[in-house]
Order: sequence, then structure tokens, then C-alpha cells
Amino acid sequence: VALKAYDRAVKACDRALAMAENNAEAWRTKADALRLWADDLEMLKKFTDALAAVETALELDSRDATAYALRGAVLTKLGRREEAIRSFDEALRLDESYHWAWKEKGKALYFHGNAQAALDLFVELSSSSDQFKSQSLAGRILTLRALRQTEAADQLWRDSFGGPQQDADAYLKLARSFREFNALSEALAAYREAIQAN
Repeated sequence: VALKAYDRAVKACDRALAMAENNAEAWRTKADALRLWADDLEMLKKFTDALAAVETALELDSRDATAYALRGAVLTKLGRREEAIRSFDEALRLDESYHWAWKEKGKALYFHGNAQAALDLFVELSSSSDQFKSQSLAGRILTLRALRQTEAADQLWRDSFGGPQQDADAYLKLARSFREFNALSEALAAYREAIQAN
């Protein structure tokens, strides 16, 4: 299923390029879709090595918030979400303003099926960090849908992008953020919007 979504994204870019061969944004979008496709094909074999490396880092420095957050991200990818959440909690105990750890914890909560806690975290993150604006938006949309609040999710999308100036870069960032959540149909929709906005 994932490979078909990437294939559709690349084909959508190819159609845009057939109309305007010099469209740098479409080329970048295609390159990004291809990069994410390749990432999916290769990343699982590296997570065990990554976990071993971060465990070694933590043995050397047990007060490293970044290492705990990285451990949480790796554990999330490995499906060990309860352990991941504990790692994020430790990272945030060491550095409560570590927004990347907050964002990754929200993803772990979402993947663990705790949509309400994830939504609460993404709402807080959206008001405290501009750096993770697109990720918190994607997280809020997806968690609202998981909570069966589809109308609220759709309204959030419209409120975020409904103005007269549609920003292709914002759609690209949102597509990448949806991809972080393995939400390929939403990522594809955002890529399409980016192409149309361009």
C-alpha cells in the first residue's frame, strides 16, 4: 500500500512536470517523495543498530536528553511504544523545553493508540513552538480523526490553508509531517495541494 502511495505521488509530480518542465517546486516535491520512498525501503534494518548506539551513548552519559529522545524515536519505529514514551518522559524530565522530544512523544502516543493524550500534546506544542508547526498540525488532524472528530479535523485543515494565499512550502511541510505519521493518503493530498498551489 505504501509503495503505491509513493508511486501515485511521483506520478502526480510527473504530470505537473509534463505541463511545466522547469517547475523547481514540482522537481523538489518529486525528489522528496522519492527520498521518502527509499527511506521506507531501507530504514528498518538500521533501527537495531541505532538502538544499540543510543544505548551506548546513554551508558556513557545518563543525563543526555537528546539521547533519551533519540532512543524514544527508535523504539517508536520498532513498535516498542511504551518504552518509547518512558524514554521521552526521561528526556523531558531532563529538558522540559525540548520541543523535538515533545513532538516525538506525541507521535508515540498516537501510534500507541492514545489519541486524546497525543492531541493534548500537539495542541500545546502548536502554541509553544513554531519550529514544529506542521508536525503539530498533522498530529492534531490525525488525532482528531482517530477520535472520530472528522469534521473538526477537516475544519482545522481548512482554517490552516483556506486563505487566498495558498503556500506550496506549507503544504510540502505538512506532507512531510503526515509522512512521519505514516499517513500516506494525507501526505499525498498535501503533495497534490502543493503542486496546485505552485
